[in-house]
Amino acid sequence: MQRDSLIQHFGKPGYFVLRGKVQHFDEDFFELGMTTYLDVVTKAVPIKPDGTFSEQFEVSNTQDIYLYLPGSRTIILSVCENDTLTLNWDQHALLESLSIHSEDPVRNTQLQVQREIYQKHRVALIELRNELHENKDTYTPAEKYERINGRYNAVLETVLDHADSGKADLDRILLAQYYNFTNLLIDQQLYPTFRLRAVLDTVPDYAVFKLDDPFPWYDESHFIHIPDFRDFYMATTSKANPYMGTKTINGGSEQVNFPITWYHRVRASQGSDIMQDWLMAQELTRYLRQTPFDYIKDAYTLFIEECKTPFFKSETEQLYARMQNIYPGREAPPFTLKNEAGQAVSLADFKGKVVYIDFWGVYCAPCMYDIQHYVPKVHEYYKDKDVVFVNICVDVGEAQWKAALKQQELHGVNLIAEGWSRHPVCQAYNVHAIPQYILINRDGTIANNNPQRPGQLTARLGNNQIDEALAK
Repeated sequence: MQRDSLIQHFGKPGYFVLRGKVQHFDEDFFELGMTTYLDVVTKAVPIKPDGTFSEQFEVSNTQDIYLYLPGSRTIILSVCENDTLTLNWDQHALLESLSIHSEDPVRNTQLQVQREIYQKHRVALIELRNELHENKDTYTPAEKYERINGRYNAVLETVLDHADSGKADLDRILLAQYYNFTNLLIDQQLYPTFRLRAVLDTVPDYAVFKLDDPFPWYDESHFIHIPDFRDFYMATTSKANPYMGTKTINGGSEQVNFPITWYHRVRASQGSDIMQDWLMAQELTRYLRQTPFDYIKDAYTLFIEECKTPFFKSETEQLYARMQNIYPGREAPPFTLKNEAGQAVSLADFKGKVVYIDFWGVYCAPCMYDIQHYVPKVHEYYKDKDVVFVNICVDVGEAQWKAALKQQELHGVNLIAEGWSRHPVCQAYNVHAIPQYILINRDGTIANNNPQRPGQLTARLGNNQIDEALAK
C-alpha cells in the first residue's frame, strides 16, 4: 500500500521560497535554473525597486538550483520542499558580499558547505575539464584518473571540515559529489575500470564510504533526492545510444527502430518501476523535441499504455501536445516583439522569406560561441538571399541586451523576449534551453523545429537546411 502511494503521488510538487535583497543591481529580475525529473527549467525572480525579492516556486522532493547572477559563474545549491532561502548580495562586490541562509539549522549547514564548495572548487573543476579536453590524446587513462580523483578528494576535505555539524547534514552532499565526479569518469570513458577512491587517514561514518561493489546504481532513494545520481543512472544504463541507424543483415543494411529497442532495454534493466519510467520518459522527451513523431510513435504508444507512474505519463503526454504546435508543416506561432530601437516587429512581416530564429542568451556560453565563430559567416553568405535571421534574446533585461548587441556586433533582426520561461513567445516555441533554433518556410509554416546550428550550416553552405527551404 505504501509503495502504491509513492508511485501515485510521485512528482506532485511542494514549494520553496527564495527571498532576499540585492544592492546596485541594474535589472528588475534575475534568473535561476532548476532541475526537475525531466528537465532543467528556467525561472525569473522579479526584483522590487528597493532591491528586495520574494518568490515562491514549485519543487518536487530535493532538486538543484543554478543561480545565474551577472558577474559570477553559476552557483549550485540544493532546494527542498518547504525551504525558505535568504539570498543577499551587493552587485558591486558579488562574491565577497554573497550570503545564503536558511532558518533550518540542518539546511543552513548544507547551504554553507555548498557555498564553500563553489568558492574553493568551481574554477578548479572548470579548469580540470578544460585540461582533460586539451590533453585527451596525450594523457593516459591513469593520468586522467589521478587528476579527477585528486580533485574529488580536495572537495571531500572541504565537506568533511564541517563533519562536527552532524552526520545527516552532509550525507546528501557527499553522495552528490561522488556521482558528480563519477559522471566525469564516465565522460572520460574511465568508469567502471577506474572508480573514485577516498584518500583519508580515517574513514568517517557516512553512506558514501559504504557503497557496495558492484555499485548499487539502482538505489531509488538516491534517484529521488540526488540529481547527479539520475545523470549517472542514465549514463550507466544507456551505453548504447538509441539513435536512428542501420545494422548489417545478410550483407545488406536494414533500418533499426532504436526507440523500441531502447524501450525494451529499459524494461529489462535494474531499477524500480519509477526509475524505469523515468528513463523512458527522459528519452521520449528528447525525441519529441528533436525528431519527427512518426519515428517514435510505437515507443511512445507503448510507454503511455504501460507506464506505471502517473507523473511521467502525464508529463510526456503534455509535452507531446505542446510540440504539436511547432512540428514541421504547422503554422509557426505568431509573435510581435520589440527591436533595439523600441519598434514592434512581427513574424508576419517576413512572409515570403525563409526565417531562421535563434533563441539566445547573453550568459549562455554555447550561444556566444556560435555568435562569435559561425553566425557572421552564415549571415554574410545569405545577405543577398531571401533569408531573415531573427535573434531573440531571452535571459537578460533591455540594458544588458543592448550592451551585448553592441559588443558582439550581432547583425540580423534583434528582438527581446524578456523573462524567458514567463514570456508567451518562449512558451509558444517551447524554449526550455538555449540556444534553440527554428527554421520557418516562406509560407509561414515550420520547416524544422530543430534545424542545423550555425556551425553545421557553415560546414554546408549552399547545401544545408536553409538552402532546402529556399528551394521550395
